[in-house]
Amino acid sequence: MTQTSIEQFLIDNEWEIVHELTIPPREAKFTSIDDLDLSKTTIETLKKLYPNGLYFHQKLALKFIKKGENVCLTTGTASGKSLVFLCFRTGTFNRKSKSKNNCNLSA
Repeated sequence: MTQTSIEQFLIDNEWEIVHELTIPPREAKFTSIDDLDLSKTTIETLKKLYPNGLYFHQKLALKFIKKGENVCLTTGTASGKSLVFLCFRTGTFNRKSKSKNNCNLSA
């Protein structure tokens, strides 16, 4: 087995991997965003850009962010991590949110 750069970094710095968990891939599950507390403009834009809805993990992450929780989203390539970040960063939540930003996302 070839070592990744992360594994090599850990070895070089005398760290030890004590447990590794590999979760098998699952079928993508889309979910509605209608019940997310987002601005009207954001909901309309997301529906236009993502007519099937968001991935379940995106919606869940946004719900936790909305509550002021920290989120570490680790999913495969092209699975929507950036969209969650952009929604948070542009402050797509309405003014009731604990988010410090209150802008809208629009296409």
